[in-house]
Amino acid sequence: MESSRMPPAGRKRKRGREISAGESGAGCSAPLVDPARVRREPHGAADMLAKMWEDEELKDCCLVVQEEGCEPTELWAHRAVLVAASRPFRAMLAGSHRERGANRLVLQEVSAAPLAELLRFVYGQEVQLTAENALPLYRTADLYEVLELATLCCAFLKRSAGVGNCVALLAASDTAHCKPVALHCIDLLKRHFGQVAERASFVSLPGQLLLEVLQADDLSAPSEELVLSAVLSWLDADPQGRLGMLPQLGAEIRWPFVPPARLARLEVERSELLDAFPGLACLLREAYRFQALQASNATGELRALLSPRTTRRRSQLCDFKRLRFHAAIGSKGNASGDFQLPGIFNSGDLNCLRRLELPLGDFNCPEGVALSSDGEPAAAADLRPRCELVVVADSLNHRVQLFSRDGTFLHAFGRKGRSAGEFDMPGGVAVGTGNGRVQLFERDGTFVRTVSRDGSEPGCLKEPTGVAVTRSGLIVVADYQNHRVQLFDIAGRLAPPLRPSQAARNLVRAFGRRGSGDGEFCHPSGLAITRSGEIIVADYQNDRIQFFNEDGQFLRCLGSHGAKAGSFDRPFDVAVSPVEGHILVTDYENHRVQVFTEGGAFVHEFGRHGDGEGMFDSPGGIAVSSDGLVCVTDCGNGRFQMFDCNPDGRVASGRAGCSSSKPAEPN
Repeated sequence: MESSRMPPAGRKRKRGREISAGESGAGCSAPLVDPARVRREPHGAADMLAKMWEDEELKDCCLVVQEEGCEPTELWAHRAVLVAASRPFRAMLAGSHRERGANRLVLQEVSAAPLAELLRFVYGQEVQLTAENALPLYRTADLYEVLELATLCCAFLKRSAGVGNCVALLAASDTAHCKPVALHCIDLLKRHFGQVAERASFVSLPGQLLLEVLQADDLSAPSEELVLSAVLSWLDADPQGRLGMLPQLGAEIRWPFVPPARLARLEVERSELLDAFPGLACLLREAYRFQALQASNATGELRALLSPRTTRRRSQLCDFKRLRFHAAIGSKGNASGDFQLPGIFNSGDLNCLRRLELPLGDFNCPEGVALSSDGEPAAAADLRPRCELVVVADSLNHRVQLFSRDGTFLHAFGRKGRSAGEFDMPGGVAVGTGNGRVQLFERDGTFVRTVSRDGSEPGCLKEPTGVAVTRSGLIVVADYQNHRVQLFDIAGRLAPPLRPSQAARNLVRAFGRRGSGDGEFCHPSGLAITRSGEIIVADYQNDRIQFFNEDGQFLRCLGSHGAKAGSFDRPFDVAVSPVEGHILVTDYENHRVQVFTEGGAFVHEFGRHGDGEGMFDSPGGIAVSSDGLVCVTDCGNGRFQMFDCNPDGRVASGRAGCSSSKPAEPN
């Protein structure tokens, strides 16, 4: 039996090569290990600085703080530490300043307490931030460019800001030239102006800062009457010193939106103001004229008065907590899905429609909805385009129907089929669902081109459900059965029929796969684009919505399965308010619509199961216009409903009361 072989004595193995003991000795020029870089652990350096702070004997630089009315305060430190930590100290101690080489620096622009805390921070000691010391410490850290401490102070002050103290903190941060905190307080004041104006501290707001707040279009005030009352209260706190600002402040009040009765009372109760400032009387006359023209619907003359002052503030456009029922359009129709439409028709083709026995405004499972404007302002009171066209994908009738804002039927296009301009259960507006393609049409229904085709290959679609267009002009499609999202070039010029290779040419990118992890989908349905360009996807069977950038990178998700606020049971579609940025989601099986802020915080919900006003039977598509009109397709009830913030409307609570009337026929 042969014994196992052993390496010869005195020899070693290393990395597959035998070397002799002599080769491994001190005379060997080849290193046995790779070079390595080492450094001291951070806590070691911190411990060293802490010992230096505690050892008073080796400190070689005295900082003398001379405060008015106080004895000088001496603070000792190490020159080398000050030079390394602060550019201004470096300039004084090692630069061309006259203090170069001196061991005493006299400082007159700071206070002793915050400077002592800054030195503790520089030496790695713990510093306690409070509401009292954070702002003086920020000013000192900013002065000596210890930027890490300045940033920490700003973050602390922002966290401590609230409705109760934002006015005082704003004034103090403005005095201390702490711009980040001042801007944060201004934003807080704008968002909660009504609550802040009711507090006694409001009248201490500096005049220039109040003017800056009033000039903001996104000032969130429940009414312009409240803005007027707040300004008058501020003036009354110091009439002699503040009256001179009345012309500037008065020019920023949106007078046409103050009720006429309040304007009349102002003329009686504050006649001295009108006598002192004739310009104020001119503003009131302009408001009266505007209100009279608006009541008589004199649109042409109203447009001549357009200005920021005669434009409703953005935040007063639509408060989604006060969203009210406006109208329900359509009824459940049983028209055949394979009727033959003679091309495109409009209100002049009613006889043709009647011959086809096609009910005007009837729907069979309406799903996608989109809103379009005519590019004109909603009124002379608003510079934002008014929604003038409601486009609805009538899924099981295989057509797209168009209505005016008041519910009047305009025209329809499409029929069942696979040819250009034909549909097989359109889901999202301009998306041919059953045909697995995206079709583009002009506003009048004229077919333009096909972007994709049926299939699972890149660039092909299986039951595309939702569609949106990015700010850069890309078409984003929810590829329902392929569990992905695809982006196409809207400028594609390929004509049908498309081969898979041709369809892929239009494809820009795709992302997602089947699953429940981040960035994965289980039947994605609706889509929307946020004001910052993010893509929101309604992840239907995962009961959530997901956020992506335009490159398809996952950002975050919102929601989980359930019936509580913020939870979903099959989110079908999603829309973003163009002005407020709020996110609206149709909660299909919970028969409601949920509203969230841009950051994902729950705001409000409306609707419940039923067929009354503001009630839903499986809400599908949703769209929001720039002037605050919300449209929701009510799939099970065969209609779409409109909601707005009109105070004369009925609240969108989903309470009983049936309204499934057909729209008025065009004249």
